[in-house]
Amino acid sequence: MRAGVRLPRGRVPDVVTRCALLCVVLAACHARAPTPVSAEHPPEDPHHLGPLARRIVTRVAALGARIPSLAGASAELRPVSSLDTATIPWEPRFYARWNHQHAVSWEPDPTYVPSPHTARSPYRDRLDPSAGLILDVYLYEGSWSLLFAVNPVALGRLRVVTIISTPNPALRAELERAIGEILDGERAGLPPE
Repeated sequence: MRAGVRLPRGRVPDVVTRCALLCVVLAACHARAPTPVSAEHPPEDPHHLGPLARRIVTRVAALGARIPSLAGASAELRPVSSLDTATIPWEPRFYARWNHQHAVSWEPDPTYVPSPHTARSPYRDRLDPSAGLILDVYLYEGSWSLLFAVNPVALGRLRVVTIISTPNPALRAELERAIGEILDGERAGLPPE
């Protein structure tokens, strides 16, 4: 303790108790028994769903031949780095995102009110009424970890969430139908769980 700094009486045991409890929890997390590796239980690779996810993204990006708003879409699948198994070894699961934007610009948000406690942007997306599109495809294993409710499509252990933002209802219907056909085709080709 530095000179001149005093802790109020009764607070030192709280700090010591909290530190001791934290040490016990951390020790328990690291003392967990490893999963046995055998022929029946091969080690799980968190990226074992990568080929299926890349195939889905490649097929969605290939829709650019039929749907002009998807023309030029990249088939690159970006893994979400916050769930990298090197940094969180106790949660080895697959989690990736694919995004495509077409005819999208930014405009000032007239409803924005500055506040020191907000993370909201003073700008909003402006989508072209006929061809504007923001398409997000999340591919993950396990439970959904973002803050909004979704209805995922299950393909074995892989879950797929598609978020389509467009002011054109015909474009939305065409994308939903085409992506639904892709996911149904992948589901039909999977062995039963």
